[in-house]
Amino acid sequence: MNNIWGTREEDVNSELNKVVVHENSAQVASIDVSDGYEKAWKSLNRPKENKPRNMGIITEEEYRKRFRIYLVFLLVSIITTIYPIFEPYSRQSSRINAYITFILWSVAGLAAFRFFGSLAYFTLELPTTLRSTLRI
Repeated sequence: MNNIWGTREEDVNSELNKVVVHENSAQVASIDVSDGYEKAWKSLNRPKENKPRNMGIITEEEYRKRFRIYLVFLLVSIITTIYPIFEPYSRQSSRINAYITFILWSVAGLAAFRFFGSLAYFTLELPTTLRSTLRI
């Protein structure tokens, strides 16, 4: 039976108290809850078995699958990058053209601002990082 967390297999009976309904009353069947807790605790504290990994060895089939995935990702990225750049300059209504142009250049401006801000932070923090790394 799989654990509810999906991390390990458990051999603990996870049956809780059951309600037995009769005509005029309800009774609870007695099950030792602390015993079930102890079994669950022991099963969770078992050491995890380390399975050997294939240490970066890739089969030819897996290589071809990865290549196809990366190729499709690259093509989709190129299309979604180039299309918004050339779309505002096509012959459409001027209102749509102005809106798309504004969105394009505002995103480009914010990206440039973020890039130069990150570059400035990197150059200002570089001496501190080097000092702490080299313990000077």
